[in-house]
Amino acid sequence: MPFKAQTFTSENELFELQYPRTWEQETYEGIPAFFDPFYGTGALQFFSLRIDEISEEELCEAPFLRGKTLQEKMALFLEENEVPYHWEELTAEYRNGQHFIAKEYYKEGRFYMVAMFEKEDVFVLSLFNSKGLPDPEEAQIVAEILQSVRLFS
Repeated sequence: MPFKAQTFTSENELFELQYPRTWEQETYEGIPAFFDPFYGTGALQFFSLRIDEISEEELCEAPFLRGKTLQEKMALFLEENEVPYHWEELTAEYRNGQHFIAKEYYKEGRFYMVAMFEKEDVFVLSLFNSKGLPDPEEAQIVAEILQSVRLFS
């Protein structure tokens, strides 16, 4: 990582990640968010849970969790948010002992990058959004943060 990193571990101890010391972290309603307070244009948020502990209420709030695979979860997420996609572009990768899928899109003048991670019964959804396209340095840092995500099963 080209930045000096600090480690964040989720309150529910389901995942950890590395993020720049110059970025700030805030948690609102259990959702941790990371952002560059000086030069950034967006925020990176994370939602995590154990798949085998999903309540009916959580399924109603996040119906994409009904998907059996990451591809199905991503497709349901995109459909719920009225984002066009082609099934062929929803390809999950397996690296560092966990599955990963990501998709970028624009909606109503904002840039979004949604990423999903899964390892055994642990699921993490990450969403970066910014007003317009982020600058290349911020985009690179977001990519490195996502590459540092490690799930605990």
